Amino acid sequence: MMKKTLFIVDDNNHICKIIACQFRRDFNCLCYDDVESAVAAINSGLKPSVIISETPLQAPEQIPVIVYAKPFDPEDIVFEVNQKVQ
Repeated sequence: MMKKTLFIVDDNNHICKIIACQFRRDFNCLCYDDVESAVAAINSGLKPSVIISETPLQAPEQIPVIVYAKPFDPEDIVFEVNQKVQ
C-alpha cells in the first residue's frame, strides 16, 4: 500500500523534523520552509493528502490544511485540526 503524502511547512527545519517523525510511519513527509514553496509544489503537480503548516495557506479545496501554533517550548506543538483526513 502506498503512503499518502504530507506537506509540512515551517521555516524552522528542527520543527519540520519533529513533525515528520510523528507522521513518517503513515505518510511520505515533505518539508517546505515557506508557503510559496509548498504552493509551487502543488502547482507543479504534487498532491498532498494533508498539509501541516504554522501559517494558514490557500490549498485546493480537497486538501485539508492543519494549522498549528508553537508555544514557548518548540517541542510542544499544538495542532488545530479542522478536517478529517480521508
